Amino acid sequence: MKNPLFLSFLLLFLMLSCNGRKHIPSGILEPEKMEKVMHDVIVAEGYAESYLYKDSSKTKVEWMNRELDKVLAIHKVTQETFMKSYDFYKDRPDLFKPIADTL
Repeated sequence: MKNPLFLSFLLLFLMLSCNGRKHIPSGILEPEKMEKVMHDVIVAEGYAESYLYKDSSKTKVEWMNRELDKVLAIHKVTQETFMKSYDFYKDRPDLFKPIADTL
């Protein structure tokens, strides 16, 4: 490592590669918003499971989807954005763990 220029490029590369690890891409819900939406989704699913599903006029999936749509409408989030965000956080345990820990 006698070449200081090589060493400085290596150091710069390492700094840049580690920077942005926690960057949230556009189209993905920020962690705080994702936490709120997921909390309400979990509560709505519990409500649907405990009370609504006993009505046999609809299937369990229909009740769950109906409640999910209500929650997403309240938070002004599309189902596509929520699922894209969920998939993003699922693949990033370092970002998902703090969200899951609060739930």
